[in-house]
Amino acid sequence: MKINPKYLLFSSLALLLVALVLHVNIFFGLENIPYSIDLFLTAAMVIVWLVSSHFLKQLQKFQPSLTPLQVLRLNTPVWLPFFVVFTGLYAIFNMGMMIRTCWAGNNLRGISGFWIFFFALGLLISWAKMNQQKSAHTEENDE
Repeated sequence: MKINPKYLLFSSLALLLVALVLHVNIFFGLENIPYSIDLFLTAAMVIVWLVSSHFLKQLQKFQPSLTPLQVLRLNTPVWLPFFVVFTGLYAIFNMGMMIRTCWAGNNLRGISGFWIFFFALGLLISWAKMNQQKSAHTEENDE
């Protein structure tokens, strides 16, 4: 299966922005979100993760002496891995706060942080994959 990382990059970015808007709305109690949107974003989160994990394996094969984190840090802007780590920690904290405060009927707040994290992770991995393909293409042209 050959997937262009640009598709994952743009879809992850668009879904990340949608998830951020919905998360802010949920956070402030404006949670009139249809069930179909919740289901769509959760399914998209799983699909983004599956494609991202496939790309991460390909990234690792290209530079086997490095850990996956090192490969991602070398092929992305400095700020992007930190942003992904922040969103991951925020997702865990957000879920913990939802559980601790027993927000009845506000289960979307807990999962919306994970939407943000997985879409940010898809953005990170697709960006790294695109940069790796550019560098491989440049090396081929140099030879």
